[in-house]
Order: sequence, then C-alpha cells, then structure tokens
Amino acid sequence: SVVASAIDAEQFDVVVAGDLLEHLPDPLRVLRACRAALKPGGYVVLSLPNIAHADVKLQLLNGRFAYRDTGLLDRTHLHFFTRESVEEMVRDAGLLLIDLRRVTLPVFSTEQAVDPDTVPADVLAQVLADPDSETYQFVVRAVIHDGASEVEDLARRVVALQAELDRENRHRQQLEREVSDDAHHREVAQQLEA
Repeated sequence: SVVASAIDAEQFDVVVAGDLLEHLPDPLRVLRACRAALKPGGYVVLSLPNIAHADVKLQLLNGRFAYRDTGLLDRTHLHFFTRESVEEMVRDAGLLLIDLRRVTLPVFSTEQAVDPDTVPADVLAQVLADPDSETYQFVVRAVIHDGASEVEDLARRVVALQAELDRENRHRQQLEREVSDDAHHREVAQQLEA
C-alpha cells in the first residue's frame, strides 16, 4: 500500500530495489506492487544478499549467527535469501527472471571474519561445492511474466548459461591465482638459492 500510494497510478520503465527487500516485513507484497507499477516492457532490478555464502555456513557450523551493523547478517534484516528463494519470490510476484548476476567475495573475506585455520579442509571443500558459496549478493533483472512458456524456457536457459559462465570465470581466476602463486614461489626459491 505504501508503494501504491507513493506512485499514484504512475508507471515506470524500471523499478530498482537495491538492498531493500530483506529489510521489509513482506517483501513479496512489495515486489508485487512494484510489478504493478511497471509499464509494458518495464523491468525490476533487485539486489539481495546471499545467506548461503560460505562464510555464513562456516559460522553456523561453529554455532555462530553474529548479527552485524552491515553485511550479510545485518541486524536490520527481516528476511534472508538464497538463490532458490530469490527465484521463488520473483516467480510468485508474477515476474520472470531474465538475468541473474552475482557479486562475489571469496571465502574468508567477508565481514563474518572466519579464521581459515579453524576450518578443516574436508569441511571447506564441502561448503565450496555449492556453486553459490562465494556469492555475496544476487543482482536480478525480471520482467512481467505474460505466461508465455517459450519466453520462460528461454529466460531459464539464459540464466543457466550466465551461471555457467560465472563458474568458469571463477575457475579461471582461481587458476590465475595459483599460477601467480607458483611463479612467486619459484622466484623466492631462486633468490634463496642465489
């Protein structure tokens, strides 16, 4: 009702909810109101934190759920999201997810301050097996779903391909870090030998 009264029957090309929905008592209701505010061909852009980030999982494994002033466990968050729950909310709002991007932060680099020395290698491997484990935020673009199954299938394929591309890019970055580390170790060894 707040969104509806604020826009007063005006319609928009784009509605942006950046780091907002997780702070609201009923994010689905607000997202539905945003959908109603879109012009034909318009879309919403959402940014939502990922509660399934590796650092949060590792904290939970140690029995910790430490609220902070900012970040993934911001003390003002009323809702927490995973990729699956983001997709479900978008769908339930009558929207079609057409683009899903990720803001990534490597394990051990968030405000959760997990000590890498306290995490057994097998536990870390299992946590990192989740393709969203280093996703800090999801950034979503969604359009009004008109019910066309062909469009929905195409959108699903695009999102899956984007996820695959993101995985490949992360893998490439990891390989580049390893090559750089190996080169640095060889350089240090040569200096020690000299």
